Amino acid sequence: MRLFTLIWFGFFFSNISAQQLSNGFDPASATLSTNLNTTTSTLTTEVKQISANSSTAVENLPEAIDIRVFPNPATSKLRFNVSDRIVGHMVRIFSVLGSEVMSYELVSPHDAIEVSTLQEGIYLYRIMDKNEKTIFTGKFNKE
Repeated sequence: MRLFTLIWFGFFFSNISAQQLSNGFDPASATLSTNLNTTTSTLTTEVKQISANSSTAVENLPEAIDIRVFPNPATSKLRFNVSDRIVGHMVRIFSVLGSEVMSYELVSPHDAIEVSTLQEGIYLYRIMDKNEKTIFTGKFNKE
């Protein structure tokens, strides 16, 4: 049964024209039309090459960002270990409802934010560059 299915499937798709493929061919709505009375000892399948043009801009990919945020859960301080190029960026902390509850500028590669005044719960943070573009996001629990 499996061999028959593979041969039928391969034969079915070998009869698809390039025009059908480019017009959004839907195999579920296609019909199989062939002469099953022919006797053949080999099955030849034509392989059609389909190519798509797309642009890839690998030169626009950002460099890897090394950011470590700990401890999680936090009780009094949330520590940030960042690369030197992140120093001077803003950390914005949000409640799970989306309101900003705190912001802080990272002043060194090993910095800490005082979070003891926050209520217990889950918070989200964003590290923003100087143009206010988000470069890193995360979450932490406050106990």
